[in-house]
Amino acid sequence: MSSSLSSFTSEKSMFFGPLFVNASSFIVIAFSTHFPLLVLMMVIAILSGLDSLPYLKENLPNPSSR
Repeated sequence: MSSSLSSFTSEKSMFFGPLFVNASSFIVIAFSTHFPLLVLMMVIAILSGLDSLPYLKENLPNPSSR
């Protein structure tokens, strides 16, 4: 049981290792090429999140009021 589990995890790391390296290099390339666009998207996401925070607080049932 434990030997099959270890072989499974080693196979998973063999599969996810190159995938993770490719993803990180892709993220670096995306940051270097689309950095202003990413910053703009992050600002928009943060602003929309701040706008929706009071809405979420109003609509969520408050456990302290019960």
